[in-house]
Amino acid sequence: MQGQLFTQDFLARGITETEPWKALTDGELDGFLASLNRVFARVSSETVLNEAQTESEIIEPVLTLLGWGDSWLSQVNLSESGRDDVPDYLLFPDSDAKARAILETSEDLRARHGIALLEAKRWTRPLDRAEPSDQSTRRAFDFGAPSSQMLRYLSRADVMSDRAIKWGILSNGSVWRLYWQDARSRAEDFFELDVASLLGVPGVESENDGYEGRHGLKLFLLLFHRGAFLRQTWDREERSYHAVALTEARLYEEAVSQNLGQRVFRELFPSVASCLGESDLHASKDAAGHYTREYLGELRESALVQLFCRRFRHDV
Repeated sequence: MQGQLFTQDFLARGITETEPWKALTDGELDGFLASLNRVFARVSSETVLNEAQTESEIIEPVLTLLGWGDSWLSQVNLSESGRDDVPDYLLFPDSDAKARAILETSEDLRARHGIALLEAKRWTRPLDRAEPSDQSTRRAFDFGAPSSQMLRYLSRADVMSDRAIKWGILSNGSVWRLYWQDARSRAEDFFELDVASLLGVPGVESENDGYEGRHGLKLFLLLFHRGAFLRQTWDREERSYHAVALTEARLYEEAVSQNLGQRVFRELFPSVASCLGESDLHASKDAAGHYTREYLGELRESALVQLFCRRFRHDV
């Protein structure tokens, strides 16, 4: 898995304490996984599907499993003039919002009824680099790397929807990415899962950060499901599940960092300082054999330097 939208500690452990995770039963998850396996049963890493085929065979069936039903429109133009910004799907919170969008007299006004975008690419196409230009097969307005294209569409949708659309999904059928318009670094702060790899599709390999398939696919269901984009009635502030997850991820990271810091200064720092003092043949001591006040200050600084350098080398 790539991307830094949610911390890995939160995705592995913290998310299991959230209400939707606990509320999803094993039976519901089993049913979702069975249906998902049927969608991917006909493909492998060697399968050749163009973009339209990937949409009909993979993307749209998966959208249905994720609760989107028919709450989407394809090829909605986000440009006031021309056709420079036409994502593959505009996703709506419900069918009523879609109905209102269809009634708009100008296509670019439909975005104000949406809640997210989805851009689809051909099966297993790389998402972070442009493919060699082939004018006979390249779709018009395919702006190089799909990830760059997604960010362009998301910025445009944010404006055209009057900031109603903050989320974008980018997928090549196998890899599914979730982008957030307000992320500190949208190019890096996304959430990604290789669904085909988690399902064990032949020939598709991905690290997926060591998640076993069931955990990773439960993440996929909860974070890409239509319900995750909606207000959560169980949350006192009625935030979306994504908003709750972003907040909880930050709080979880802060708690882990605080606990680590306390452990460092309760256990590791005294041990390092003691080792430095015992190994220093020139340590300054008073007549009673105790370290002098001045030497203790030096020892403290040396221990902090050792801890900092170790942390720096680990981070690098």
